[in-house]
Amino acid sequence: HDNRLVGMILLRHNLNEYLEQFGGHVEFSVLPDERGKGYATWMLKNVLRYAKDWGIERVLLACDAGNAAARRVIEKNGGTALDKVIDPEYEIELERFTIKV
Repeated sequence: HDNRLVGMILLRHNLNEYLEQFGGHVEFSVLPDERGKGYATWMLKNVLRYAKDWGIERVLLACDAGNAAARRVIEKNGGTALDKVIDPEYEIELERFTIKV
């Protein structure tokens, strides 16, 4: 309402091999001072409509396995845990989810 940036969300049409394994269709981030206010949950909920319009039946998402807040956002939007993988480029454990749209 006050034209301030609080976060961003990215929706990809297609995934390359790397994103299929270690990324996903959606990335989101909220500025530290704005976290915990429901913005990420709202952004993800609304971007899923676009995924459906684009013909994506299952959205793939990944987050750092230690990021409980991101996991909650994904689960609140219907995310189902898929598996955990190690990203060889960044050497971090990622938790992968799918959301049926």
